[in-house]
Amino acid sequence: MRISRQAFAWSFVSIGCILLGITPCSFAETVSMSRMTSEAALENMFLKMERDTLQFAEKMEELLASDAKCTQSTLESCRGGSYHGCNSEFPNPECPGMQYAIADCGKGKEGGCGGVFDFTTSQIRISPDQYSYDYNDRVKDGVCSTLSAEEYMTAAWEGGKEYWSGFSVEPPPIFFGSADGVFRILPGSPSECSFGLFTYDPRIRPWYVGASSGPKDVILILDTSGSMGIVGRLAAMKKAAERVISTLNYADHFAAIEFNSIANRVGARRGTPLQKATTLNKESVINEIKNLNSGGETNFRSGFEIAFDVLKYSEATEKSSNCHQAILFLTDGVMSDDKNSFLGYFDGEYSRLKSKGKPPVLFTYSFGQLADAEVPKNLACKYNGLWADIEDGGNLAETMGAYYKYFALGLSANVDSKFVSWVEPYEFAEGTGYGTTASAPVYDRSVVPPILIGAVGLDFSFAAMEQAFGKDFEATKDAFISRIVEVSGASCYPLNLTDCQLQSLRKYESSDDGNNLALCPDSECQDTDIQSLKARLCNDNSDNGFEYPSNLWDNERSKGFKYEARKCCSVGEDVILTDELVCSEKENATEKENATGLIIGLLVGGGGLVAICVALYCMCCRKKKERYPPTTLDNNIVVMPPPTAPQYQK
Repeated sequence: MRISRQAFAWSFVSIGCILLGITPCSFAETVSMSRMTSEAALENMFLKMERDTLQFAEKMEELLASDAKCTQSTLESCRGGSYHGCNSEFPNPECPGMQYAIADCGKGKEGGCGGVFDFTTSQIRISPDQYSYDYNDRVKDGVCSTLSAEEYMTAAWEGGKEYWSGFSVEPPPIFFGSADGVFRILPGSPSECSFGLFTYDPRIRPWYVGASSGPKDVILILDTSGSMGIVGRLAAMKKAAERVISTLNYADHFAAIEFNSIANRVGARRGTPLQKATTLNKESVINEIKNLNSGGETNFRSGFEIAFDVLKYSEATEKSSNCHQAILFLTDGVMSDDKNSFLGYFDGEYSRLKSKGKPPVLFTYSFGQLADAEVPKNLACKYNGLWADIEDGGNLAETMGAYYKYFALGLSANVDSKFVSWVEPYEFAEGTGYGTTASAPVYDRSVVPPILIGAVGLDFSFAAMEQAFGKDFEATKDAFISRIVEVSGASCYPLNLTDCQLQSLRKYESSDDGNNLALCPDSECQDTDIQSLKARLCNDNSDNGFEYPSNLWDNERSKGFKYEARKCCSVGEDVILTDELVCSEKENATEKENATGLIIGLLVGGGGLVAICVALYCMCCRKKKERYPPTTLDNNIVVMPPPTAPQYQK
């Protein structure tokens, strides 16, 4: 029978205490008190991450305001001032140990071996759709304007060391993603790249969309009629639906419906309510969508009948976000059912929901050369929604994926809101395992109405939680997830968009250049009052002389190196691994040395044994004053040698 280190140490100490005449409390009592302490520490940790997230969001709004970012010194410091995640070598790389285990680097204890991180320097990633040898000014603005945030990020990270060291973990990574796809994160670390390109786009990650849109119910109504089988339309629809569903957060609920001559619920039985947007549910529905085929006519009403029924069932069973609702309707053809009958039916159902204070926001999309524009656009205009037309070969996924901008613009009016979004645990893009993210929106409030310019986030990994809470990890993780569920849907801010805001969304939601065809003709908003949804660039005014630098990167010394060569290192050593993965053997040796040292220390250090017993006695028999005394937590941590800068190899 194998005895855990904790149980062995407790038995050994208990015997010693009895020999010394001290009566220790029971192991069960110790575990119970440790769990109570863990719960208190967890709540404090949760609140601290929310405070830190909001403070970072406020700082970014200050730094990204036009008058702050558009200075000559800011643009000059941007020249060669940032580090590219695919190509740059970082100035102060470390191998910090198993909290930063990387699965691709070998089979270490935590699911991977240590990776290279620089805790003094942030890293830049740029979404793949923005790739260019000469980045456009939007990307340059994102890189340059966020560089000034690096000082705050490093100060916040250093300032958090005292708190987080109480749990024997490092402070959480801190990052910002811009509305143009620029991502800055501390600590800096080499990224996994495909042919030198980033695969990461912050704007389609749940932490970003959750922060910018809040809790919501989303229903997709997807055309699978026969005409969807030509010129790649069906594949484009599947990709777009996957993008929308993938952005949904733990606070959201959703449903997908396919329609042709008849309609069917996708991934669920007809007559059932919305599904919670868990990872499992999202993956299940996405897989069902991937298997859809085209055929039949284009019966609009059949799809909407199921959609309105789903909302009824959800209301009756309380399976909902209890916040805002959206219907995304996509078609590539002309309706085959009676138009007047359909419009009368739709008006009755919409009016019923409106009378209850829950009218869904309607997004309609006409896709392809022969798609009906009249009915979808008229629906959107009459019921305060948005319509877009997408040509064959156009980026349908990006257009439909931009639906959250409606909610982001609505949230911007709540200047004093303290909104923090939490996401369901997921696998971090860095490969450091699973965890969760606290995120908050960032707005340019120098214009009216404010414009969403990005979102900030703080990651908290379960590997760090395991180190922090030791044997109570599983119970603490469950409590943490329960807390996420509790708060994820707790805030629902009103959406009070003006007519001009709606017109701005219609024109610019799916196109930076604007689409006048998407404007509603009966609007009272003047053309001069329709504003772009993008923040102002520093060189918008040619008279100020501001120009963005052509060279953004400090160096490209890692360009062409494979990912493992740039990322992986032996645990606590200065060797970069390439083909040979040896860190698991080194780690086991380190663990054995630590275990041996513990036993020797207990046998030899009689005075230390007395101190341990007294501490345990006090912990069990006196009420603690500390709110979260980290010294009482059993961390079970492997102690690593001091980190050193690794050497890069081809």
